[in-house]
Amino acid sequence: MKFKQIFKILVLILLFKSTAAQRWLQSPYLKSRPDNSGNYNFYDIQEAFQKYERKFDRKNNIEADADKDEGVAENKGKFEGYMSFKRWEWFTEQRVFPTGNYPSAEMIVAEYQNFWIRKPLLNRATMFQKSLQPHG
Repeated sequence: MKFKQIFKILVLILLFKSTAAQRWLQSPYLKSRPDNSGNYNFYDIQEAFQKYERKFDRKNNIEADADKDEGVAENKGKFEGYMSFKRWEWFTEQRVFPTGNYPSAEMIVAEYQNFWIRKPLLNRATMFQKSLQPHG
């Protein structure tokens, strides 16, 4: 009887324990915003990741100027989440403002709608006829 109660309590504690998948998004690496809004820009997240990476390198005695690919599995990276972050970083860096802020969803939708308004409407039949004609 008592064992069941203790087991239930342990299960509840484990279920509600907060964990973060990306360790670099936790306190020592990602500093809290002065306004406590929690709205981080791209450069805040990138800096936190770089701090985490430097700590990882020091902890594992990896030289900063060493070849990045040396000793790293092709799709694994230095640590768990490294390659995923690098893909996200490359993809996102091209899509943020120079300040590092992300465009709002409303802005993206408005630009998408403006694109289709400004684009001349094509007749589908004409479009397919042009692409299927023989060349040469």
